[in-house]
Order: sequence, then C-alpha cells, then structure tokens
Amino acid sequence: MKVDGKIIKKCYYIAMIAALAVFAVSIPLTHGNSMKVYLWKAGSSFYDFFYCIKSAIYWNRTEIYQTRNIYPPLANVFYMMITACMSGGTLQKMLSTGVNDLKMLQECAFYFVLYMNVLLLFFSVVCASLKKGTKAEKIVFTISMLFTVPFLYQYERGNIIFLALCFTMLFFLWKDSENRILRELSFFSLAGAAGLKIYPAVFGLLLVREKRYKEAVRLMIYGLISFFLPFLCFGSFLGNIKKMISNMKTVTAEFASVRVGCQLNYSATLKNLLGWMGNYSVAVITIVLILAFALGILAALGLKEKWKLVLLLTTLMMGIPSFSYTYVGIFMVLPVIAFLDGSETHKKRDLVYLVGMLLVLLPLPFCWMEGAGDPAYTYLNVSTPVLVEGCSILVMTVFLILGGLGELWHTTKHRILLLVLAVVLFVASSSAGIYRSRQPYDFTNYLKKTLGEATEIKDGDCLAQEFQAKGTRIDRIVLKLNPAKEGVLTCRISEKETGKTVWESSLQSADLKNGYNEIVFDATKQLEKDSWYEVVLEPQKTGEGVYKIYHTAEHLKSGGAYATLNETDTGWYLGVQIYQYGGT
Repeated sequence: MKVDGKIIKKCYYIAMIAALAVFAVSIPLTHGNSMKVYLWKAGSSFYDFFYCIKSAIYWNRTEIYQTRNIYPPLANVFYMMITACMSGGTLQKMLSTGVNDLKMLQECAFYFVLYMNVLLLFFSVVCASLKKGTKAEKIVFTISMLFTVPFLYQYERGNIIFLALCFTMLFFLWKDSENRILRELSFFSLAGAAGLKIYPAVFGLLLVREKRYKEAVRLMIYGLISFFLPFLCFGSFLGNIKKMISNMKTVTAEFASVRVGCQLNYSATLKNLLGWMGNYSVAVITIVLILAFALGILAALGLKEKWKLVLLLTTLMMGIPSFSYTYVGIFMVLPVIAFLDGSETHKKRDLVYLVGMLLVLLPLPFCWMEGAGDPAYTYLNVSTPVLVEGCSILVMTVFLILGGLGELWHTTKHRILLLVLAVVLFVASSSAGIYRSRQPYDFTNYLKKTLGEATEIKDGDCLAQEFQAKGTRIDRIVLKLNPAKEGVLTCRISEKETGKTVWESSLQSADLKNGYNEIVFDATKQLEKDSWYEVVLEPQKTGEGVYKIYHTAEHLKSGGAYATLNETDTGWYLGVQIYQYGGT
C-alpha cells in the first residue's frame, strides 16, 4: 500500500512542532529537569570547544599527541588558528585557568559565540538550499531541526562535529551538480569533514553505489591528504600518527569499561539493555559491532532507494564509533531530508523508519535509570530517552541491513559467493569477539571524578594509593600532576602486604608535563588477580621545588582505602588510572 508523500510531510511537521512545543512548556514546569536530562554535567558547558583551544596552546606543536589527544590533526590545526587570533595576555591566562573557567575570559567567550553564530548561519543556509519545497517549508524545517535534542546537546558541548556536518551537507548539496567545479568542491567538503571527525567518510560509499568510481577515487585521495598532511604541522610525522592511534586505542578501551549516559552507539545501547537485565558479554557486543559494519557495507550495495542508503550509512556512523554521543544525531538531518524529498509516495511500512528518525531527534518523557553502573565507572546516569534513541538506531540498522541483503540476494547472480562471504564475516566477527572477551582492558580508575584539588609532595615524602588487581597484567598508568622545575619522581608498583616492588621507574621532571602523564611500562608486568597492590610516588632531588599531585575531592566508594601520605590517611584517592589485561 502506498502513502501520499504530502500526507507524510504533514505528519512529520505536526509531530515535530507538537513535540518541540510540549518540550518547551515542560522546561519551566519541571524547573529545567526536562532539559537537564539531555545535557552533560553541570558546570562543564562548552567544554569540547574550550578544551581544544586550550590544548592548542597548552602543548607545543611537537607534543600535541603526547597526551590523550585523539582529534585528527586537521581539527587541531583549526583550533590553533583560533588561538592565533588571541592576544598574548589571554594565552598566558589560559595556561593557568581551568578548562571550565575559560568561558570567563573575554576573548575565549567571544570566539566561542562567534564560532557558534557562524556555524548556525552556515547550517541554516545550506539546509534551506538542500531541502526541497516551498520557502515556508524550508524555513520551518530548518528552524525546527535547530531545536531538536542532538542540536541542543551539540550547542552545550561546542563540539567540532557541527562544522563537520556543515561540510558534509555541502557534499550532498553539490555532488550531483552539473557544474564540475561545484562537484569537485563537494568532494573537498566531504574530505574536510572526514579530516575533522573521520566518520563522515562513510558517505563516500554513495559514489561507489552510484558507480562513480573515478570520482570516488579522487574523493579518497582528497580524504587521505586532509587527514595525513596536517600531521606535518606537529613535528614527527610517523611518530604522531602512531601516537594518535595509540591514544585512540587507549581512550576507546577506557570508555569501553564505563557507561556514559549520552552515548548512542550499539555497544552502549547493548550494555545498557543487557546490564540493566543483569549482565552483558564483551564477545557478543564485539560480534555485533563487526557484523553490523561488514554486513552494513554489503547491504548498502543492495539498497535501491537513496534515502534508505543514506539512513543506513548514518546509523552505521552513529552506531559503530566508540565516541558516538547524542550530538552525532545531528547527522540525522540528512536521511530525513532524503526521505521527505525522495519520493512522491512511500510504502506504508516506510513510516516505521520515519518514526525511528523522529525518536532520535525529538525530546521524550524523561526519567533517570538511577544506579546504572558503579559510580566510579559512570560519567552520567542513563536516561530513558537516550536508551530509546539508541534502541531506535539499532533497530533501524537491523531492518535496513536485512532489507539490503534481501534485495542483493534477489538481484545478484552469485548467491553462493554471497553465502560464503556471509559465513566468513560471521566466523571472523565471532573469532574477534571471543579474542576480545579473553583480553579486554580493565581499570582501577580514579580519574572519572573531577580532579579539582592537588597536594604538594617534596623530598622525603611518600604518597601511596592501594588498588586491587582486576587483571593479570598491567602495562601503563596515567597520573595528573604538575612537576617540579627540577628533580626526579620515583614511581613504583609494589605488593601491598610484602612491599615487594613489581615495577619501578625514575621520571625526570623535564620529561613530565603539566596535566595528564601516561607512564608506559618497559614490559608488561604480571599481577595476581584480586590481590592488593600500591602505586607509590616518591620525589627526590627537588631542592625547594614540589610536585603537585591531583586527587579526588570525595569518596568514590570504589573499594580500597584512601591514599596515604607518609603513612597518614589523606581522606581522598590519588588521581590515577591503571591499565590492566585479563579481567572478566
């Protein structure tokens, strides 16, 4: 049964406007709680923007990837251009000002407002140009989209993903243009978007699906240039590439061990569902991720309707990356436009996809899933709307993959080859899932709470934090500190009961940075699972200088005692993260 496209459009706009109106009314009635459920922690608004501009001056250019920086180099170049517009006095103040306090500096606040206003104008113009229909429809669509949940969350974070979306939309606007220059500019735009956030690169498959192979090759070349060339701005080319990859592995592994309330990816959704029911399997989640990616790409070759292809690529882009937060939902504007403008009629069952897209965009009745995970391992409690959004993305992906594979089965002459490929993918994903379940990262982690306080230690002091081994091997720790101008900081891992040293290293002050320091062991050290150990810090040869060691300001209820300073209970935990293998 077919449904008139005009009726579908009316239903879409009625649902969109009604939901946003109810949401607007609910904000004062709930004293802001209906808005708060979609935002990050209080006090850290616009953090992504201010963190990145501080990073651009906090580290010198050759050291930008020596910490936990995971942004592609093009994004770092963009933020360096912003800091280049600031006065020397402001830059000096930024070095001694916390990230959350940068918004109080005039120039920092000004450039954030300017950045966001320019992007809002950029998006509005491109969106109105991309959307078909009357002038009134273009205006209503654009304005309503700007007040959806992913966009609101993106404003609060100030993430560069908004700029990546605008460039991606230019690709959609110009890729089919009869003007050769505009078509080429569309490829540069998508390459730039991928250089900022990587995952918009998935839309390059549209050219492959349309058999525009030469253009797809040029797009790939532009993408490689936009990703790799900016590494030349930061010293060691190969060294920074390796370090960025290492940082991505480290941070991805860290986030794999926690539940973050604003994550929309398949992994977080499955963890929230299965964890809520009692438990979840690392192997199963890994199998789902690999199969979703592999079968999704295969299904994309079979989907005939353009809007379904765009929707599938969008859900894959939202569901697979580890850092897929609520703001990634702003990319849903692309399949919504493709759906509304793609055909004059739709199949009745296609309305299911429209409902799914709306569930990602629109605010829903809210409540918290209190106690979703150990407080020490949870950034934010999970809200029911985020869970619904994540489930919607997962369900749409499954339906689209099944539909694409079904169409591919009916159209291909090589069905046996297709079956063999499907079996190979299943075996490969299962093997990877089993392997990962045997050797995951596990953490003893005291970095999840704000480390707003620091304690000074000097020659002769001994600072120790006990922890219980969750794995059988340990390969690195991360500490937040400000080093003394000179001296040596001895860091060691020792057995709690016997005092026997497992590993020890003397770290020169010149090799330590203000902020997070990743200390990698020269060899993976063996631990006895469930036994107790200590991280011990002892300054030496500091003269009159001191080391400032950051720590938590409250009891985390994570197990184990507080840190001790010269064998005296401190009442807090040392800000340390301990990377281990061989957990559950």
